Amino acid sequence: AFALTGRPEFALKALELLRSFVAKCPFVLEELFFEDHDAHFGGPGNHTLTVTYRLFRCIDLLYSGAIQAPGLYRDEDVFWIVKQLWFLAMQFYRLVGDDLRRDNHHLVDHGHAPFVMGALFPEFDVGKRMATEGARVIKYHFGHNLMPDGGYAEHSASYQYHITYHFLHPLGVAQAAGIKLFSASQVEKLRKWIEFNARLCLPNGSIPPIGDETGRQFTHLFGALAAPVLDPRLAAMARALGFEPGKPVHARASEIGKRLATWRPGTPHQTGLSPYYLTGGQAAKPDKKALPVPATARYPHGGYTFFRGAWDRDADYLA
Repeated sequence: AFALTGRPEFALKALELLRSFVAKCPFVLEELFFEDHDAHFGGPGNHTLTVTYRLFRCIDLLYSGAIQAPGLYRDEDVFWIVKQLWFLAMQFYRLVGDDLRRDNHHLVDHGHAPFVMGALFPEFDVGKRMATEGARVIKYHFGHNLMPDGGYAEHSASYQYHITYHFLHPLGVAQAAGIKLFSASQVEKLRKWIEFNARLCLPNGSIPPIGDETGRQFTHLFGALAAPVLDPRLAAMARALGFEPGKPVHARASEIGKRLATWRPGTPHQTGLSPYYLTGGQAAKPDKKALPVPATARYPHGGYTFFRGAWDRDADYLA
């Protein structure tokens, strides 16, 4: 909202919400804890999954232009945010070296979270080890849970999409930080998984209600997450489904600071926004030559078959 409008109250409200949450839900440090979003990790509201997402949203805030905009945040505010990030990262460091498991929460709290924190904060004295250990866990899950035909070990339509976040987000961070997380063949396998999700997608752009899914849109996947592995084929499929695909954009905080040095309140600066916001939710026409033919596809390993009459919003569809 701050990037779209340039109105300071949105950036200030974000900080107010962060501070009030920490005050109301303090992290209770314990000697013994185990890692699952349903289990006690540090007091109410402080489970491994919720803490992971809070870390990433705080990092988003650091790169949103809010702290670089003149006159908005004090140095003390920025220090407070980084202090929260450091403290929570250290809790994930306590999990480093645990036994490997195949469940998704292990991927998140032993892989995704420590890798991102280690890669983005090399100043932390355990940052390098966190990045190394997180990468090891992510690669373990990649090798054990991705199907040869492009699907994932989960059968729920919701999780076919949801878990892409825990591979594509760290890949985007790795590319920005100059770290090689996946090989060329693994990146190609990720592309097959994105294509699986495109074929899974209903003609209206939503996830079909198979398993525990309520019908969300694929906006985040095609508008941002898939950017690190996007190719013309995937871009054409995204546009055919109504989503303008995102492009990888890397920027240091200092570079964002230069961009906002002359910012004035009420001036939209559009830092970090996906094409969904920049184009008003409109997608360009797809390159029809890049669209896969036939539109129908079968995934024997993942257990899915998608019948699709054509690549457009009026197509007949059956999953």
